[in-house]
Amino acid sequence: VAIMAAPGTHQLRVLITTWNVGNKEPDDVKQLVTPLVGHLSTLDVVVLGLQEATYPTARKARSDIGELFERVLEALGPNWYAVSVKMLGQMRLAVFAQSKLRPFISDVHSSVERTGVANVVSNKGGIAIRLDIFQTTFVFVSTHLAAHEGDQYRAERNKDVAEIMEGCFHFGSSHLDPENFPDHVIWMGDLNYRMVPLDASKSFDDQWTEIKSLVDASNWEELRKHDELTQEIAERRVFVGFQEEPARFSPTFKMERAAGFNYSKQRIPAWCDRVLWRSIPTRAEDVRILSYAPLPDTASSDHKPVQAIMLIDAPTPLCLKEIPLPPKDSAENSCLIKVLYARASDMPKKDVASENDCYLVFINRDLFFSDRKFKTRVKTDQKEPIWAESELPLLTTRFSNIEVFKDQCLNIAVMDDDTLKDDIIGFATLNLGKVLQHQRSRLSRAMEPYVEDLPLVFNGQPCGTLTLCVELISQVASI
Repeated sequence: VAIMAAPGTHQLRVLITTWNVGNKEPDDVKQLVTPLVGHLSTLDVVVLGLQEATYPTARKARSDIGELFERVLEALGPNWYAVSVKMLGQMRLAVFAQSKLRPFISDVHSSVERTGVANVVSNKGGIAIRLDIFQTTFVFVSTHLAAHEGDQYRAERNKDVAEIMEGCFHFGSSHLDPENFPDHVIWMGDLNYRMVPLDASKSFDDQWTEIKSLVDASNWEELRKHDELTQEIAERRVFVGFQEEPARFSPTFKMERAAGFNYSKQRIPAWCDRVLWRSIPTRAEDVRILSYAPLPDTASSDHKPVQAIMLIDAPTPLCLKEIPLPPKDSAENSCLIKVLYARASDMPKKDVASENDCYLVFINRDLFFSDRKFKTRVKTDQKEPIWAESELPLLTTRFSNIEVFKDQCLNIAVMDDDTLKDDIIGFATLNLGKVLQHQRSRLSRAMEPYVEDLPLVFNGQPCGTLTLCVELISQVASI
């Protein structure tokens, strides 16, 4: 059954492949870009995230994208081009697109973060590539996290994720730059999360046999109960706000270097190789997973590649169909976001000797004039700071049509004021479309304005709650 996009929406079919190459030259790279569902001709974008991708080879690179990605480009054919390629140590990340999309891809940036020894060694870490396709912003991230089994290494992996988010999600002049708030983040890699025995008293051999028997029985639901990453996400210790299509396939590590699923007894079989994603609230329904599965025929590595095929809607934001107001007219005619009340609670302390000195910053790339910054005054030494209506800025937009709020989010940063450098406590995201819907569903103006408790998140970890009371105002026509 064909999946139809809304009128005026571009539909992108994106293939994501993550693979730990095992530092051995792959025999065949074509399978990395051959979709398990559909045909190559149906794809729009291909993203490859590789780990341990250095090896001796007689092949000579003819360009700066490297020998391996040159072979990938040949496999894709003449109608494709390399949008961006980034390397860090043994890690590689590449984005390829159909040439017909070239005029619609813009603002391409990349960044890296090392998490190896002393954050200098490049054996572990992450690479990020940010780009706009049509008017949709993507960040693709490929990572190689800390290895080995045990609680110590599980905590190291969570720490790696936080460090990569801190270092890689920084494409503007600061972490508060609107460019750092993409519509979709797609995260892939050898995440190295392992299988946890339900009975830790069992010997290694018995644990290996227990997991292998679940694999042989294709009992994926029971296997997920052993999966570290599933546990960590459920407990909100990492990747808060991200989701993953449930794995319904054999673990991809640790394999004998042969075709098929033949497991080495050196390690307990595990779903080390994963693809996750996170979308802003107004775009949460725009991503559909068509396929999520490993490529069993690769024989050169102790990991199997994992491939996800995503169908992603790329609508044109309503605000881009409107003519912005000139700054001189915005005060009288623009739509306003009126924050009536704000409270931050359950936050980690950034100051050792006192409570945080908090202030709020309001961020949106499309709605606000680029030279206008909206923030509150500082609430000094308060555990749960509260801002009344008189202490909150009136957020003036560039548009007079209140419909532009339907597909927009307001990002709010909770900051700790500091003498040397202000600290980010966390970010919250308010779906303005929900606010507009609430106002339109009110039976009378006497009903309460929109109130929501928003989770504060920083670097994929929870860090409190931001409660907002908000009203949207049109100065041109009543809603």
